[in-house]
Formats: sequence, C-alpha cells, structure tokens
Amino acid sequence: MINKEIISYAKSSMHGKAFKLSLIAKRVRRGNANLASARLAYYPGKYALALKKTIDSAVANAKQKGASSDLIIDSIDVGIGTYAKRIEIKGRGRVGSKYKAHCNFIVRLVESK
Repeated sequence: MINKEIISYAKSSMHGKAFKLSLIAKRVRRGNANLASARLAYYPGKYALALKKTIDSAVANAKQKGASSDLIIDSIDVGIGTYAKRIEIKGRGRVGSKYKAHCNFIVRLVESK
C-alpha cells in the first residue's frame, strides 16, 4: 500500500442526482487534475461544470499551500444530500409528491512523485 498524503481538497454541493454526477466523476478519477479540468470544459451539462469548478478550487488551494503543479485526483466522493419534498398538481383534482434531489461531493488531490 502506497503512503500518500492528501495535499488539498474542496467540497461542494448542487441540486441534481448523485448518480449522474458520479458517472462523470468516474471518468476523471486517478488522473492529472489540470488535464481533468481541461477535459471537463468540453462536457455538456451542469454536472461537469460544477465538478470542473470544484477541481479548479482544489488546485488553487494546493498551489496556495505551496504544492507543485503535478497534482493527481486521489478520489472524488459523491453522496446523496437532502431531498426537498414538493407538491405536484395533477389533472382531475389529484395531487402527488415530487422530490427535488441534492448531492454533495468532495475532491481530494495528492502530489505525483
């Protein structure tokens, strides 16, 4: 087992489904942070944009601490946040419930050796 020290991390949360964010996060895990950020700029949708901003924030935090520019994404943890329950009005006087999803995620960076 390799002993690695977390250099920097960034937390964020957004409205949306956690599994959709985790599908995009799988593609950039264990890769170079700068390359992953450049790659995410071309992905469509709000999930890639939120993940790109969080990776950029983690890289900025690492550079502020004095880390080198060779940073690797150690892990991206995606979790389910709180759901907001709303009333959905339907036809013929019926009512149903609608849930608005929320997800949290953390990006952790390590230095490459």
